[in-house]
Amino acid sequence: ARTAPGQLILKTLNNPFKMKILKRVLTILLVVIVLAAAGGMIFLNSVKTRALPDYNAGVDLEGLSAPVTVFRDSLGIPHIYAENEADLYRTVGYVMAQDRMWQMDLLRRFTSGRLSEVLDPTLVEVDQLFRALDFTSKSQKVIAETDPEILAHMEAFTDGINQYISNNQKKLSFEFTMLGYKPDPWELEHSYNLIGYMAWDLKSGWNTDMALFKLKQVVSDTLFKELLPDMSFQDIPVFPEFMSADPELELQTALTDAIEIIEELGLQVFEASNNWAVSGKKSETGMPIMANDMHLGLMSPGIWYQMHQVIEGNLNVTGVCLPGAPFIICGHNEDIGWGMTNVTVDDLDFYLETINPADSNQYLLDGEWQDMRIEREEIAVKGADEPVVRINRY
Repeated sequence: ARTAPGQLILKTLNNPFKMKILKRVLTILLVVIVLAAAGGMIFLNSVKTRALPDYNAGVDLEGLSAPVTVFRDSLGIPHIYAENEADLYRTVGYVMAQDRMWQMDLLRRFTSGRLSEVLDPTLVEVDQLFRALDFTSKSQKVIAETDPEILAHMEAFTDGINQYISNNQKKLSFEFTMLGYKPDPWELEHSYNLIGYMAWDLKSGWNTDMALFKLKQVVSDTLFKELLPDMSFQDIPVFPEFMSADPELELQTALTDAIEIIEELGLQVFEASNNWAVSGKKSETGMPIMANDMHLGLMSPGIWYQMHQVIEGNLNVTGVCLPGAPFIICGHNEDIGWGMTNVTVDDLDFYLETINPADSNQYLLDGEWQDMRIEREEIAVKGADEPVVRINRY
């Protein structure tokens, strides 16, 4: 057919054979998409749930000298009944790893400066800082001074964790799968590093000292003393033998006013946890009451792991542990209850060092130049072929 210049004619070819092929291709594509979606859902559900332990299944732990029974209550809290301490703490390690292995691994990476290895290259600075703090060498010193009986319990606990890691390589929680790695064996120092972790979490002054130092550079001494009084002028005693004759020991008005100012600035220096004890003479039941409120950083899951540990005739204690440590830190037995607070402590100081202009590896101490201790840190980084090299100077 002839058409005018610029005119377009569209024709539909009703070819049954071609239409049949098109429908078949579309059907195949639809089936593939459905199967892929179903497979993906099955895989994700498997990854999400495969680490959930079967609380009704028995576990053969190597090293047990007698059967150990673990009951889980309606909240999933484990109640562990053993015949001796070695069996108890070996089981505690396994059970704790069942529930908190990812959290435990994250905490040990945090304290040993190995976060960027599995998370993000931007965490190299964090890793360098915590390697400089060197929790691990301090933990090794504590281990060397630990009572042999306690050390034996810790070793049993460590073995329980490692049996879980070894027996559940294909049942690790989804975090390990998503990040593409498996946990290394647990070591004694990883548990002891939690001492350093808690000291870090409960530190005072990291932010406030820096802010107050900057303020001191730009405000007068008179104004700065209103913000932070010179504690050398405070006569509130710390030790009983230095107590004054005044039994009330009222707080100084100047100190109270200063704290209110600091609170308004968001630079609270004095903070603490709380605890209360009520005599049985003042309770409805006639029994004493103790309450313990530990003000710790928020995280998910929480920093505490609740459990009940029983050795008939020897131990019956319930309360909370740190994930990665076997002992009840705050809790009670049949006779006593205990808790802890951080009260008020200035546990961190900064020093403005004078560096030798002729040698950046020396600092001034008592009028003399001292050599710094220099350590080369190789920090593995996720996705990088070579580690990042950083230098720490002490």
